[in-house]
Amino acid sequence: MAQPRRIAILGGGRLAYGALGMVRPGVRAGTHVVVGWGRSADARRVLEEGGATVAANAAEAVADAAVVILCVPAPSLAELTGLAASAASGDQVVVHAARGVGAGFALPHEILRAGSCWKKIVALGGPLYLDDAGSGRALNAAIASRFDEAIDAVRAVVRGAPLRLSSTHDIVGVELCGALSNVGHLAAGLAAGAGLGETDQGLLHVRALLEAGRLGRAMGAERATFSGLAGVGDLIPRRVSSQRRHRDVGHALGAGTLADSGHDDAAVTALEGVVTAREGARFAIRHGWSAPLLSAVQRILDDGAPVAPTLQALLETELGLQAA
Repeated sequence: MAQPRRIAILGGGRLAYGALGMVRPGVRAGTHVVVGWGRSADARRVLEEGGATVAANAAEAVADAAVVILCVPAPSLAELTGLAASAASGDQVVVHAARGVGAGFALPHEILRAGSCWKKIVALGGPLYLDDAGSGRALNAAIASRFDEAIDAVRAVVRGAPLRLSSTHDIVGVELCGALSNVGHLAAGLAAGAGLGETDQGLLHVRALLEAGRLGRAMGAERATFSGLAGVGDLIPRRVSSQRRHRDVGHALGAGTLADSGHDDAAVTALEGVVTAREGARFAIRHGWSAPLLSAVQRILDDGAPVAPTLQALLETELGLQAA
């Protein structure tokens, strides 16, 4: 009998819960074993309850793993990579579902490559709603990597799980769709909190996707990605009235009730959509690219620009559909 494949899961929360669900059929079949690590006690508890052996540190979890699954938001990827890099191998397949960027508008795969020897990186995107991971219903995701063997390895690891994967080599496009989607949720929440209607909120999501497409083409992404599962496929299932974290934070900011909403200032600052708006607006200025949504959200966050007038002015500009 072949030696079980070692899978490392780093992180916690919904992402780790979802990752454990995806690999569970293989664990039951004896084709792979899972070793995990998380910084917090809650993260380690999720891993233990999901059947993972909890390692003493990130490097120990990663050592000799065939596949490494990173379950942290984009702003935490650099730190986590640094903790694991000493045990990393260039042959490992590394999977992430981060929906944001790092400093300098670095995309997640760029962060991972800069901090380690990892090169076979896979991004999961699209309507991958991990809250449904335990429902038994099939999840859908875009899976992106420049390496066919990495995509094949992920398909093998999740074989037997209720998961439909649509593959592409366009990792830049998939990561941009995820990052700008969160900015769209943040902007829609800001609009709702400031009293703008549902049509306006929906149009802000559309603008986020169009802006991702414009940036993507400037960065070498494929047009088809933005009209596929990672782009439009992610936008359509998302209800504008959803109460996800980005929308909640945006609503509190737009209504001027953040101090009373229970949201921690440090957590808001580290929120993927907040980081993406700030870094993206600066990145666009440096390159002379048009990014009106990113700019508007950044001005609201950092310059105290009034929410309703700023978003209304944005909504009154041409969509520029031909540029997406």
